[in-house]
Amino acid sequence: MKTREEVNAYAREWRAKNKDKINAQARARNAANSEKNKEKSKKYMAKWIANNPLANRNKHYKKRYGITVEQYEKMAKAQNYRCAICNKAESKKRKDGTTMILCVDHNHTTGKVRSLLCNKCNIFLGHLETNGVPIEAIKAYLEKHK
Repeated sequence: MKTREEVNAYAREWRAKNKDKINAQARARNAANSEKNKEKSKKYMAKWIANNPLANRNKHYKKRYGITVEQYEKMAKAQNYRCAICNKAESKKRKDGTTMILCVDHNHTTGKVRSLLCNKCNIFLGHLETNGVPIEAIKAYLEKHK
C-alpha cells in the first residue's frame, strides 16, 4: 500500500508529463460551457465587490500611487474633503448620480503623491504638465485679454 506522500508524488509527476492533455481537456470543457462560466464569473465578482467595497480601490491606490485607502482618507480629512487648489468640494457626478471622490494628484516623473484635487483642477493640471505650458504664460495671456 502506498503512502499519501507517494500518491501525491505520483500525481504531480503524471500531471507534469500530461500537461498538454490536461490543458486541452480544460479548454474543451470551458468552450462547451463558456456562457455558463461567464455568467457564473459575473455573479461571483458582483458578490465579491459587494462584500469587499474598498478592496478594489485599495488595490488601485497601492498599484498606481503607493498609498492605501486609509492614507487617502487621512489626506482627504486633512484637506477638509476639499480640493487643494480651488478649495471646493468635488461636484462632478458619476453616471449613477453619485458624487465622485477627490483625485489623487501625483508627479508623473517621480510618482510622488502631492495632494487631492477635484476633477476639474486635476484635468487642468494634467494638461499643463503634459503640454509643458508655463503658468506665467497663462497668467500673461489672461491679463492681456481681461
